[in-house]
Amino acid sequence: RYKSVNYWELRYLVRDFGGDFGLYFKGKSNQDTVSLDENASAISQHDMIIEMLKNSETGMTKQEIASKLRSKSIRHANFYIDQMMTLKQVVRVDELLYMHPDVAYKNTDIDAFADALREVLYEGNAIKEGRVVQEKMNYKLKKNLPIAFYLGFASHFEDKGFFRKKGLLGRSEIPYNSITDLVHSCCRGISDFSECRQRVAEVADITQEKLTAVYNLMDKLEK
Repeated sequence: RYKSVNYWELRYLVRDFGGDFGLYFKGKSNQDTVSLDENASAISQHDMIIEMLKNSETGMTKQEIASKLRSKSIRHANFYIDQMMTLKQVVRVDELLYMHPDVAYKNTDIDAFADALREVLYEGNAIKEGRVVQEKMNYKLKKNLPIAFYLGFASHFEDKGFFRKKGLLGRSEIPYNSITDLVHSCCRGISDFSECRQRVAEVADITQEKLTAVYNLMDKLEK
């Protein structure tokens, strides 16, 4: 019954003829809005993503967010997500899921959770791999939360004394850009894995699995 139209055809129809049918269009760079209210303000794609996440109890993946953008671009979704995470408007709660902070932490006692995380970070070395933190926190809290939840929490509530560099968490500034950078800094020029492990153990708590993987990759690159 209805002819299939693309976005730009629909945009043209609503912009030029919508007023006759009670549909009001406002549009400028990256902001197209259609409303039944003639005085409605335009909403940006940034604001649209925020609203979607506020209304999502389960969170959204980058692919799902990208599907709601006009460009359908993962690259554009990445841009918005990175921007919103910097502004603390979005948090990553799982490997693939992003949520609005109000939704992600609505059932979390922030202060109690932060205290528990602080206790873990003050055990042993000042720097810890995310998986080490996850294992200790899940045991302490009797939960089964993913690594990303703890990393995201530490980033979002950095004002509570948490420090993060990618997959590393610390109780003070972390002088490494990543786990790989840490292992390289400690083990560069060392051909014996046991010695490398000892050096890393002096500055950070890292799982044997992660250390082995990074060391083996480093060894291949240096050959």
